Amino acid sequence: MPTSRYRALLPTLVCLALLPVAGNAATYYVSAGAADDSGNGSAAQPKKTIRAAAALMSPLGGDTVIVRPGTYAGDGNRIDGLVAGRSSAWNTVKAEIDASVRITALLEIPLGDHYLQFEGLDWTGATQKSVTGRYLKFLRCGFANGPATGNAVSLAIGTNNATPGAQYVLVEDSFAYGRGGRYNVLVYNADRVVLRRLVARHEDGWSDTQGNPQAVVSLYNSTNILTQNLLLLDSRPSGYFEAALYHPSNGPASAHIHNSGAIVLNVANSGVGWDGGNASSDSRLSDSIVFKADFGLTINGAAHAGSLRNITLGQLGSGGINDYHGAGLFNATNSLLSDINGGNFQAIAHSGNICFQASCGTEPSMNPATSGLRWLPRIEAGSALATAGPGATRVGAVVLKRLGAPGSLHGEPGFDQPTAAELWPWPQEDRIRTALCTETGITTGFCAASSLTRYVWEQLGTAIPADIYAPDRLFTDGFQGV
Repeated sequence: MPTSRYRALLPTLVCLALLPVAGNAATYYVSAGAADDSGNGSAAQPKKTIRAAAALMSPLGGDTVIVRPGTYAGDGNRIDGLVAGRSSAWNTVKAEIDASVRITALLEIPLGDHYLQFEGLDWTGATQKSVTGRYLKFLRCGFANGPATGNAVSLAIGTNNATPGAQYVLVEDSFAYGRGGRYNVLVYNADRVVLRRLVARHEDGWSDTQGNPQAVVSLYNSTNILTQNLLLLDSRPSGYFEAALYHPSNGPASAHIHNSGAIVLNVANSGVGWDGGNASSDSRLSDSIVFKADFGLTINGAAHAGSLRNITLGQLGSGGINDYHGAGLFNATNSLLSDINGGNFQAIAHSGNICFQASCGTEPSMNPATSGLRWLPRIEAGSALATAGPGATRVGAVVLKRLGAPGSLHGEPGFDQPTAAELWPWPQEDRIRTALCTETGITTGFCAASSLTRYVWEQLGTAIPADIYAPDRLFTDGFQGV
């Protein structure tokens, strides 16, 4: 090559040398059985505490801390202020084996940009688990127990110390349960949070002297919140229980909270509720089910506004969909209401629905048991209900597919779209059963059924269909569902 061409390449090479270069992704190990933190974090010489291993992660991102089975307590295992990754290379803390890592130390993630992902970890203890800041993912994690008193919850996402108090947070394929905590999960003063395939049960153990309402999941003073495939069940605590899925709006008004594919089963008072003195707007509930509650959906406080589409409500002891404020700014369409004591609709705009015992006046009446509702999560293809709505559209909920591209944050491609992946049998149902039944000693509700999936599918008295627990599925992933 001529010398002149070498000279021409020199400026380019110098520029390339000055560009930031991402470090090689590294993996570090933690073992509760290690003597101390003197190890170098390798598989052969693990650290003893999570914080010591996490301190080795690079701010260039892409590093992983693998936590071996055991219980992790004390300040050395407190999760707060870990080394942040980058938008293109997140840092990760994960269990070596899902469900084998129990963390009793505090979870207190501060404000700031984190780019951190947590996988397969279980946090427990009578303290609030607090998540603030931006860019955080919790995948296949468990959150157990909370404070017995005070205005505290089990898992809090957001804070009033900043607005938004949390942003771009994802909780996916996870579960919240146990005693204590006013709410199992609170999203407060937050923006762009996604709760995807979350199972939660309120087990009582919280009290105060103020008469504050309790709930399973509370979406409070927040904007652009998306829930997908929530399963909220068996929650009948003592004290004032407002709703399983609760939307309070006081102070900054909530807006753009969308819920899709929720199943609320066997709860006290309301399945889904809107409340508070500042009117929320653009609330949406679609393809969702409330079964065995006092009320289906209730609106209180201010003139909250929203849409209700393809809802299945059944076996409600006191009423269906009621706006006690009287503003009438919710609209219900393509929904199925059956076996409801009290009024089906109060101050609710409604059309294109089907009601049965009791009737809805001008809305058609149709017995769902003979018209296409054999199992709660679906309306049978080709049935009367499949084309009973306006323009031959479906009436009632269908909750069969996993919603949202896996791991996607709010606004990312596919975050709010259905996927081709089957929802049933419910992901990790054996792990959830162990946590919510065996560990807690509870034997009622879904714990009295042979599996979480069977509990939901057999509510109407019909054995689960073979396509959900097909024979070739019975001997996979640990006899799941048997």
